[in-house]
Amino acid sequence: MSNTVNQCSLRQLPYRDGVVYGPIQSRRVGSSLGINLCPSVERLCSFDCVYCQFPKRRPVPNWKKSGRALLRVPELLEAIGQGLHDRIDHQVQFDSITLSGNGDPSIYPDLFAVCRFLRDFMKQTGCETVTTIFTDAAIYDDPVFIEALELVDRRFIKLDAADEETFIAINRPARKIDLVDLARAMGQLDGVIMQTMLVSGLVDNRASLLTPRYAELVKLAGATEIQLCTIDKRPAYAGVLPLSECELNSFADDLRKVVKPVPVAVYYQNCPSGFPGEWPSYYGSTSTPVPG
Repeated sequence: MSNTVNQCSLRQLPYRDGVVYGPIQSRRVGSSLGINLCPSVERLCSFDCVYCQFPKRRPVPNWKKSGRALLRVPELLEAIGQGLHDRIDHQVQFDSITLSGNGDPSIYPDLFAVCRFLRDFMKQTGCETVTTIFTDAAIYDDPVFIEALELVDRRFIKLDAADEETFIAINRPARKIDLVDLARAMGQLDGVIMQTMLVSGLVDNRASLLTPRYAELVKLAGATEIQLCTIDKRPAYAGVLPLSECELNSFADDLRKVVKPVPVAVYYQNCPSGFPGEWPSYYGSTSTPVPG
């Protein structure tokens, strides 16, 4: 097998504890101060991706279907404000304030209020750190969700397949997703970064991505960049395998021909990312962006 990293050698990412966590070292955004809008004891997401860094769990279309109580907006914003002020007061350095955590931020019922709070916080404090969101954009048809994304500096949108069969096999959504409509909705924004995870074994999505339809989805979404990764943590489903660094770079070369002129960057490391207190001694310099 060409995979240099096998599934059993990977560690599973622990759940994020609390609302504000870190900063941790992210391969794509640098030193990342995370904001977790989901519970601290389990994943809450509208997808159940086979490669998820957290244990598999039934996906839910929205928080009401989850049976979980989330923090109300006033309590949540107070926790976010306290966490941010604490880091700033202690002169903690970070490159990004990142909406991510134990699931997808779009699950939170008032994401708009959170994004508006962050925008206002940056203005009031003079903090020049960028805000970032990682999302599957599953509620792309909600205009308030699009308005929330407009308030964030950088938007990382998941797109792991170009055809519905592969998309369902790899992302296992809780609701029907129209990939064309999703891409068009993202196209309303002032640019998004497309994040695509490459896997093999149980599901192999490479053929789906090297197609004109993937290129068309990227164009419709107004993507300014495509970022390719492979798994570096233990996936939720057995049999899901990472690509080797050579395979990842070779695929990127092929993809650049399909999506030209959109740049393609490769983010590869052969050990888990996102574990606090272990950079750089644990990871070394294995995380290397390759410009398109």
